[in-house]
Amino acid sequence: MQSTSSNNEYHRPGTWAWPLRLLHWLTVGLLVWQIVITLGPMNERGAFAMRWMPTHVSLGVAIFALCLCRMAFRFVTRAPQPQRPAAVAVHLALYASLLALTATGWLGHQPMPFMSTPKLFGYWPIPFAPKIPWLGTPRLLALHSALFWAFCGVVLVHVGAALVHLLLLRDGVFERMTTQWQNRTSTAQKG
Repeated sequence: MQSTSSNNEYHRPGTWAWPLRLLHWLTVGLLVWQIVITLGPMNERGAFAMRWMPTHVSLGVAIFALCLCRMAFRFVTRAPQPQRPAAVAVHLALYASLLALTATGWLGHQPMPFMSTPKLFGYWPIPFAPKIPWLGTPRLLALHSALFWAFCGVVLVHVGAALVHLLLLRDGVFERMTTQWQNRTSTAQKG
């Protein structure tokens, strides 16, 4: 809502649609869970780490599904305000790295002989990935690991930019993804 008053007025952009905000924060929650188990128990060697593989795979599939939903919904909705090129680049890097992480994780996961089909959260079967002989599991998993660290770097840039908008610029950009913020001045003038 834009104010018509001339004394020190500013226009705060609207918020993202609630489904996009919900998908964003669900993705964040799953990513935090994924990162905690990846850097924690899955960082160990042997059977202990392998016990966490079904959870890791399930979270990866869920994150992939949420990412596709977000991209589809984003394709049919407009941003509350035109985004700066840097913001667009960071968002594209986030989506691309999430999709690439999921793909390389799935392609790199080659089960041991007699291993049962992995199941999404213990219920729905996840098909085994086709083998890519020229790429091989070790290369795919090395790529998966490198993509993870690149993704963490992009996340740090994204979170850092969000905090700059929240704490320094105070321009309402952070609030677009968190609350249904409105310009209090223009709301007060209408009342």
